[in-house]
Amino acid sequence: VLAQEAPIAQAEQDILEHMNRDHHDSLVLICRHVHDIQTETAAMVGIDCDGFDVRAEDMIYHFEFNSPVADPADARAALVALARAARS
Repeated sequence: VLAQEAPIAQAEQDILEHMNRDHHDSLVLICRHVHDIQTETAAMVGIDCDGFDVRAEDMIYHFEFNSPVADPADARAALVALARAARS
């Protein structure tokens, strides 16, 4: 399946808007947890089957999913798991 045909690609804009509007705090924590970035600002700027990108401190950081996601429900589960890990 080509990335542009995947359901995750079709939902990308909605996912970005939702994460940036409702889960900014989780993105900040994920940045600290995965990349040891001390930031107060973070915005998801892209997501695909393999992971997502976040802009923090004028840099773009990539975050790989543990396994590929096929659709928005898979992406949500992966992001929730990552946020939980970042909070623990």
